Amino acid sequence: MTYPKIKHCLPPGQNGNVAGVAGCKGRSPLDRLAYGRGFMLGVLAVGLLFSTGCFSSMFWSNTVKQDEEIIFFPTIGSYHKADGFWRLDIHGWIFEPEFAGEIRRLFRRALGNRPDKENPSIFRQRSAPFLVDNERGKRITVAIGEHHFVVPQRSAPNGHFRAQIHVPAPIIEQYGKKGFVTFRAVLSHNDNRVFSGRVHLIDNDGVSIVSDIDDTIKISEVHDKKKLMLNTFYRPFLPTPGMADYYQLLSYLPQASFHYVTSSPWQLFEALEKFRSDNHFPPGTYHMKLFRWKDRSVANLFTSPITFKLGLIEPIMQRFPGRQFILIGDSGEKDPEIYGDLARRYPKQVQKILIRDTQADTPADNKTRYDSAFHDVPKKRWLVFNKPEEIP
Repeated sequence: MTYPKIKHCLPPGQNGNVAGVAGCKGRSPLDRLAYGRGFMLGVLAVGLLFSTGCFSSMFWSNTVKQDEEIIFFPTIGSYHKADGFWRLDIHGWIFEPEFAGEIRRLFRRALGNRPDKENPSIFRQRSAPFLVDNERGKRITVAIGEHHFVVPQRSAPNGHFRAQIHVPAPIIEQYGKKGFVTFRAVLSHNDNRVFSGRVHLIDNDGVSIVSDIDDTIKISEVHDKKKLMLNTFYRPFLPTPGMADYYQLLSYLPQASFHYVTSSPWQLFEALEKFRSDNHFPPGTYHMKLFRWKDRSVANLFTSPITFKLGLIEPIMQRFPGRQFILIGDSGEKDPEIYGDLARRYPKQVQKILIRDTQADTPADNKTRYDSAFHDVPKKRWLVFNKPEEIP
């Protein structure tokens, strides 16, 4: 992921507002419309507004309204010794919650499942993020302690904003702790709400554990689409037995960091983060799929093309060439093929590949698949297991 970059640290007390778009000087063409100059002039005026950027500046806002909310996702921070700055990835989502019952009923119908013993509260919680009103054109300012930073990229039509801020090392030394630094959104003076996030401070050397979620650490039954939808929207999330204990052991590796990579959409982030915390999996960064109603159908929410996960994992490996990587996934989707490809591209970085076999009833077919997926990868570097107790 390429992030817009900024090296601008605002002094305390400034809210990060920026000036209007250049070229919007003098009387607005809309003023002339108010004096009744005619329809054609109005058309020309609207065209001028779009061409100069004035129209956008009239409706874009740097203020988080009282009916809007922000979710910040756990991201990566890396240190650059050459200039003494930390590069902190900021990724958030701004939206206005919606509670329309009719829209929720349509969503339920689109899922195609009406289980006899569904849990209404679980469905309401899991479906709510899919029904929000995304806020575009918002520019957010974040604060680390008393230091304010403008996030240079405005929110997109899907409400997401991604950017990288450069923070002087002394600020991180002051406010960072236990491998991460927290920040908060800067709101208006009369808004007492708190929207906070965390950035994981990753050392340039050490061990990174890249983990899939569905059927690797959480039972999802991806191979059965009906069960997948039920487990995702109607049932409590259940952990894969023994995996949390194994991940806790991995957390003691030198400068260990965790990166959770999944084809699930960002709308499920809060539910997955609660699952992670409740079941004692180590905290880590999240890398998920963007989804917007206007872009994709519900049926494609959980597709996992190889290029999608490669596009998430490979930039992490390129950003940290001095780190070793343990790649953990399952056989339900394309994790063996993805990880095998990465091991061939980055043989000096991929230390181990661990695949949980979710289809152990077809060993002959699986052997053929794994031999193909891991060709030219030394056998000592990959392992297929059913239970974590089988991992040396």
